[in-house]
Amino acid sequence: MWEFERLCRSTALKGAGKKPVNTKLFINVDANIFHDPHLKSGFTCKELKKYELKPEDIIFEVTEKSAISEIEIFREAVDHYKKQTFQIAIDDFGSGYSGMNRICEVSPEFIKLDMELVREIDKDAIRKSAVRATIQFCKEANIKVIAEGIETKEELETLIQLGVNYGQGYYLA
Repeated sequence: MWEFERLCRSTALKGAGKKPVNTKLFINVDANIFHDPHLKSGFTCKELKKYELKPEDIIFEVTEKSAISEIEIFREAVDHYKKQTFQIAIDDFGSGYSGMNRICEVSPEFIKLDMELVREIDKDAIRKSAVRATIQFCKEANIKVIAEGIETKEELETLIQLGVNYGQGYYLA
């Protein structure tokens, strides 16, 4: 898995070398890649130097399509990256394994609300209530909230009213 991860990460960082100054690059990583011994070898920092990028501009977006098999190793790897000023985002919050317990264990800088929570939020009081509560929790925990899958003006307006920090989706693209 590391070989594929290394190729993807290297390609993303090479492309990011042309990004505007002080913008962020989100790099998706599977939660279980943190078990790979090559991870702490300094590969990412070497690539950053090659493309004149800074760790504080890189956000590792943890995708949790599968359960984290060894939470202690995962937590150590997250701490390893945070000490180097990389940031962490939890993807698809509200679905799969991306729940409140993971947020408490990892203390990410960002969470990305799953698009199923965003879809038609302007018409659904339960979704709206769930997102409002999540935003309140994140404000208290100093975590930025990104809403994924915004497809209509009404969804965007509702999310803005609720206090979402950032958004992405076809409506904004």
